[in-house]
Amino acid sequence: MLTRGYDLLKSTKLGIVVGFATAGLLMIGSLQMNFYPAPYAGLAGEDIRFFFDKPSLAHWWFYLLFLGLGIYGINAFLCTLDSVLVRLRAGATNLTLYGGSICHLAFLVTLLAHLVGGLYTTQEKPFTIGESPTPFKDVELRLAGLETTQYPNGMPKEVRAVIKIKKGDKETEQILGYNHPVTLDHGKEEFLLKDYGEAPQGVVLRVAERSHHLALKESLNINGANVQAAGLFMHPSLQRPVVRLVANKEGENPR
Repeated sequence: MLTRGYDLLKSTKLGIVVGFATAGLLMIGSLQMNFYPAPYAGLAGEDIRFFFDKPSLAHWWFYLLFLGLGIYGINAFLCTLDSVLVRLRAGATNLTLYGGSICHLAFLVTLLAHLVGGLYTTQEKPFTIGESPTPFKDVELRLAGLETTQYPNGMPKEVRAVIKIKKGDKETEQILGYNHPVTLDHGKEEFLLKDYGEAPQGVVLRVAERSHHLALKESLNINGANVQAAGLFMHPSLQRPVVRLVANKEGENPR
């Protein structure tokens, strides 16, 4: 019985099946968090305690993923161990013959690091970094420059914030952006760029001393013209929302 269980856990077929299953569950989880973000409010970084502190059926994909990755890790470890033992018994001394085993070992170390980080990472409250030094523990951070690019509709595409980090008499510089955190102490501390918040869903237009409440994609008639709020977003370089209006009179092309 134990031999059968061992053979099953180290089988290549199991590794392939579980590997594809975890990839599929990751895809499902990404889509679910994207289209149904409400149950995941408060989730950030690699903190997986969120799923255990707030258990929910909405997180079913993660619980299966956690189980699958556990089986995948055991399978990779046993396969690696079996491969190394076979080569050692055969007297193989050429290091290149152990290349696959070394890659498997690196994968296991990475998997374990993510597990430790997910269980023991802590998250501080968000704070703002400006041109004046902002203290954080034993360092000071300040914004030295900001560059942004936008998509044609004005939505932010890329943000590059130059962050000066001063610790004692030493000052260093790092770039903060989307998927580009600032790290301290060889990754022990990590600063992530927070989003710009949710875009507003409506705007109040004031035309000729009259106020008009206009929701996104809603149309109304102003001075004989049909006006529609075609786009509403938060521009990264402005403090207020920006609205894109499309107006046209009967028989005219929209402008």
